[in-house]
Amino acid sequence: MQLVWKIRNILAKQSEKPDQYNLIQRFFGSQKMWENFVSGYIPVARVSTILDIGCGTAEILPYLPSDIAYIGIDSNENYIKSCRKRYPNQTFIQGDWNSLQAECLKPPDLILCLGLLHHLDDDSARIMLKTCYEVLRSGGKIISLDGTREEDSGRFENLFYQVDRGRFIRSMDGYAALFPQKPETFLHENWLRIPYRYSVCRLVKE
Repeated sequence: MQLVWKIRNILAKQSEKPDQYNLIQRFFGSQKMWENFVSGYIPVARVSTILDIGCGTAEILPYLPSDIAYIGIDSNENYIKSCRKRYPNQTFIQGDWNSLQAECLKPPDLILCLGLLHHLDDDSARIMLKTCYEVLRSGGKIISLDGTREEDSGRFENLFYQVDRGRFIRSMDGYAALFPQKPETFLHENWLRIPYRYSVCRLVKE
């Protein structure tokens, strides 16, 4: 267990640096993951405005059409500085989403929470998702993507959840319970080079 925590601390420290974070993600195969996620869940023909909460280094952007209006929000100053330099034609805001709602000038078509929920406790996640639902345009979607620990997760698989920086990795049903209404849920494996499963939750605003 001490070794696990040492690895976790090393990865957490390196992940604070945008370039190192991207390198670590790509080492594990994030390119394939983003390709699968975008092709399966982003209806690019019907989306013009995307709000990405907890955008990190905006790894998803190269997989989206260049004409999409993208707003990324993250509390990490280094990540936001890196994003602004790399993607000068898109909008990036540093801060907490719950205190920055006025920055969104119009309701977005799609709100993304990618690798975010497993960093938030239940109360924080519920408040955030409720706010997202309120600002989303009618017919718009909230889509989350997070690593998920299920009852049948193997020992080797669980090792990767243990070294993840997120302290609130849940089951797929656990993520779904955070939403203001019941979302559609999907479980994916083999998106990375390592044994790691992703839960996708999708909620459409009526």
